[in-house]
Amino acid sequence: MHQDPSRVIPHDAWFEVLANASNVGVLMFDNDGTPQFSSGLANSLLRCESDDDLERAIDPLVELVGSTNENCARNVPPADLPAARIEFTVDSSDGTHTIAATAHAIRTDDCLGVLVILWDRDRELLVQHDLQMASQFRNVGQLYQALAHDLRSPVGTIVMAASLVRSIGDAALDPKSEVAKQFGEWIETIEEATSTLEQSLNLILGELTTNTESTATFSLSETVDALHKLIAPQARKANVQLETSQSNSPASLSGSPTQVKLALLNIATNAVQAMGDGGVLKIHTSLTDHSASIIIEDTGPGIPEAHFERIFDRYYTTKSFGTGIGLHISREMIRKHGGSIAVASTPGEGTTFTVTLPVTHS
Repeated sequence: MHQDPSRVIPHDAWFEVLANASNVGVLMFDNDGTPQFSSGLANSLLRCESDDDLERAIDPLVELVGSTNENCARNVPPADLPAARIEFTVDSSDGTHTIAATAHAIRTDDCLGVLVILWDRDRELLVQHDLQMASQFRNVGQLYQALAHDLRSPVGTIVMAASLVRSIGDAALDPKSEVAKQFGEWIETIEEATSTLEQSLNLILGELTTNTESTATFSLSETVDALHKLIAPQARKANVQLETSQSNSPASLSGSPTQVKLALLNIATNAVQAMGDGGVLKIHTSLTDHSASIIIEDTGPGIPEAHFERIFDRYYTTKSFGTGIGLHISREMIRKHGGSIAVASTPGEGTTFTVTLPVTHS
């Protein structure tokens, strides 16, 4: 249909470049409610790839544009024309998104129409939440630092007490007895757990001050052994059978052994909790010339398809007692070390996390 040029909002190449570079979607309608321009982000937000798609996608905006055009046609000063707003949902392959839209009446001597601004409301809320959390963390940063500092003292006391108890046990028990063996394993678990806790506190202090943990070369085998010791009490309590096997070839990794250990521990702890009361947790390693993989495999219920894409999202959790940051932190720690985490899950059968890290060659 032919449009009267005097009744259409004019735009040029400069406007199109600006609209397409903006972080909001931009739509322009003439005084008949016919779309005259749609930016790339607007098309993306509306999930349309052609003019036919656009005609369909703007259905939720028809009433908004029509009412705004009516306001524009009235003899009201431009400054007094209100910007109307609506929200609507758009379905796509990655879920349902809430889109916000504001309509601004345009009326000058030579044009009449409506400018519509679109943005992803869900993303906006997520950004607002992140900003709020950042503000809260900033406000309590000094408190965290003080707590971490104060906790180092009792942790040190536990370490010394464990050493004294070990000495008493070594003196009182027959070193060949089963009791002495079990005693030694429990003391090792306490020492390993307190050592990890102490290192975690050092990491917190390092994040809150200018100091950072120095990079070190450490053994893959020793890291997996430590993981076994740390997860064993939780597995035993949950009636989970723990099976660990490692490659016969030695391998060294570079970075923070504490961060890698904590990343693996987060994954293993989630696996134990997912299995509820009983199951099998397998931890094994494999090596190539350039990388090492730590595979953590459980026989739990698996990850539902609806949740699979979001398990690494910050604050996302399906547990009533969870914070939703464990897997997110684990992925960030592994990425920091040049590695990656892959996940495979079959509902009703279990989940496998594969952590791959670069190997350091001497």
